[in-house]
Amino acid sequence: MFTFEVNQKAQKFYENNGFEIIGKRNDNEENLNDIKYEWVCSN
Repeated sequence: MFTFEVNQKAQKFYENNGFEIIGKRNDNEENLNDIKYEWVCSN
């Protein structure tokens, strides 16, 4: 799951719902920084 670094509402949503940052990049069509999230299952 990716979201733009400038989208702080999305970051907050993902982080509040068990997602963790696993990478960052800026090689997209918009040429903006992305944050890559992965959902972490907590058992």
